[in-house]
Amino acid sequence: MITKDDIIEVGYVSKTHGLSGNLDVIVTVDWLDELGVDFIFIEIDGCFIPFYIAEERSKNNSRLLKLDNIDTKEEAERLIGSTVYVSRDDFDEDELAEAEGVDYTGYTIYDADGSRVGVIEYVDYDTENVLFCLEEKDSAGYQIMIPAVDDFIVEIDDDKQTIIMNIPDGLLELNAGGACVEDEDDE
Repeated sequence: MITKDDIIEVGYVSKTHGLSGNLDVIVTVDWLDELGVDFIFIEIDGCFIPFYIAEERSKNNSRLLKLDNIDTKEEAERLIGSTVYVSRDDFDEDELAEAEGVDYTGYTIYDADGSRVGVIEYVDYDTENVLFCLEEKDSAGYQIMIPAVDDFIVEIDDDKQTIIMNIPDGLLELNAGGACVEDEDDE
């Protein structure tokens, strides 16, 4: 059985579209441009019911969805106002961290050998790879940046606010000249 812990709220059904049961879904999270998943979940009578997405397309600032087994306007109308959820399993840890607003600012990063690397000043979600941007500078005076990828992360301890990473040799020296840029919306 699907529980609230298995899913993430991403929007709501605003209205129907056409006569064949299409739904107009407003996505309310800024980290997701399109749903891009096979299933959405809608709460009906206290249960989260999965609906297979047969077709998804853009419409202005919303998504038009054609769901399997919703074939008429009347069937679709029953879902107006419903909250739309997606499965956590459809997203990686970086996407989930951004979705949940996880803030690793202030966490101390240690290398797997136990040496202290630095304190996270900012997490940059605006790059292709999410970066931990540290308060510390490298030997040339540039900000240290570490890709926040699952393969490097050994352990995250939220109570101690520490992250242990297996940082590949030479990675910290690749930063020369770089800098993370905080998104103005995040300030």
